[in-house]
Amino acid sequence: MNEFVIHEVVDSTSAEAQRMCAAQHKAPFAVMAKLQTAGRGRRGRGWSSTPGNLMMTVVLPAELWTSGPERETAPLKAAVLVARFIREHFGIRITLKWPNDLLFAGRKLGGILCESSSTGASFGELLIGIGLNIAAAPHLSGPDSVGTICLEDIVGRQSQRLPDVAIVGRELAAWLLGNWTSLESQALPACFAEYGITTGQIFVSSGQTAVNHGIDATGALVLETHKDLQKLHLTSADQPWRWIYQDLAGNVDDPFSGESAPILIADVGNSRIKCAVWKSVFAKAPVFSASFTVAELASVDWAGIVRAASPAFPQIPLVCHAVSVSQTNMDMFSEVAKANGISVQSFEKRPVLLRTSYLWHEIGADRVAAIEGFLAGVEDTVRGDANSIGIVVCAGTATTIDAVTFAGRHLGGVIIPGLTTSLNALHEAAPALPDLSREAAKISSVDIMAMSTHDAILGGERAMVAGAIQVLVEAAKGDLNPQITVVFTGGHANTVMLGFKKSTTIECNLVVKEHLILEGARSMVLGGVMHGAFSGT
Repeated sequence: MNEFVIHEVVDSTSAEAQRMCAAQHKAPFAVMAKLQTAGRGRRGRGWSSTPGNLMMTVVLPAELWTSGPERETAPLKAAVLVARFIREHFGIRITLKWPNDLLFAGRKLGGILCESSSTGASFGELLIGIGLNIAAAPHLSGPDSVGTICLEDIVGRQSQRLPDVAIVGRELAAWLLGNWTSLESQALPACFAEYGITTGQIFVSSGQTAVNHGIDATGALVLETHKDLQKLHLTSADQPWRWIYQDLAGNVDDPFSGESAPILIADVGNSRIKCAVWKSVFAKAPVFSASFTVAELASVDWAGIVRAASPAFPQIPLVCHAVSVSQTNMDMFSEVAKANGISVQSFEKRPVLLRTSYLWHEIGADRVAAIEGFLAGVEDTVRGDANSIGIVVCAGTATTIDAVTFAGRHLGGVIIPGLTTSLNALHEAAPALPDLSREAAKISSVDIMAMSTHDAILGGERAMVAGAIQVLVEAAKGDLNPQITVVFTGGHANTVMLGFKKSTTIECNLVVKEHLILEGARSMVLGGVMHGAFSGT
């Protein structure tokens, strides 16, 4: 980087960069301002300037971007590199809305505007204008205004995680320059898909709806309209389509604008299926929930689900985003849901706040969703605190126990048989022992020092699961004395919580969260939600 210039006040960092190019400043260089008086976004819109946020333009030399397909895909390459930078430096995965919006939880975190200093047919330097809300979420007004969010809202008020904005600017500029040539244009569709709105999701515009098919090899966004199945290849950022889960203040000319659409999530397990509906991206609690077995599918209140999940405008198709550990149950659920007017989609297993060294293809989507559900619920006063630890217990067919810091770092976990599974397996392996699989709920009411075989089996089950949780808590604590929150979910959540409470001497906050996996799945579909349910105290 030849120069990194910081101004107290400037009209626009991109305008200043243009003037520096005209004055023969040699790229690469970057211009940053603490305040802009005439910041610009796409379509000539003003860009809000709030002190403490990043306002910067990075200028790359012509030879880095004018060869082959680079000219067409430069904005997408910039977006992917910025998304990777945020993931690497702040531990969060943002969502990229084609071509240049940076979103988290349906709200705008920032934006990118790429321009060229070219004159006529001659291409010059590439100017990458970047606005990133770090310390404050500015209020935007106007017919196309959107909800906003800032990094402090996401990572929490832990100051050690947010360096000074000038440091962020320098590191981001160096990151763009250092990684530009290594991200090849032919790899862009796959790389963009890691952060982009997932395929199958719905876009709306002026009374029309379309399904997202991702970007093609040229960098165009491909949508397919529901009404006439027309394929649209969008090549200009000046287009009216928006994601149904994006916060939009409202446009009188667009009947679909305003609050985001309701979202329907299902957790298709081995023994039960749970589903819930939230009225919007920002709702803290579901307005409808149901739990049933596969055998009960025909008697489910599908009319109630449809009423709760239907958006204000019925032209928008009803979609259920599902996490599943049983393909057989998923197929049966999808078939019955389709007959009731609901299309079921398996959502992509992508982290939002979770950072783990666990082999990604091995960790179950339901397990990831439970951890993401916990992280989404951490209050902003403790979010980002590496010294506070959450223990996430999913008590179902199997019992999974995972440790994660409030900063999103996965410390590891264990998997043991679920209560019913274990009790049934014991009887099958030793038929002389009674089958107590239907009495799993009683483990918290028996004494560990049992005086009958019946109670000894149930007490042993309690000791096994409580001991596993305790061992993981102690391993996570190490030599420190962190705040510990243990959150329980799954069919046996209350039973396991009570059994652990009676067995442990460790001081910790115990919480039962019925919809934890559904909340985490919702966060993964939306690219983040935050509802502040866990304080760590």
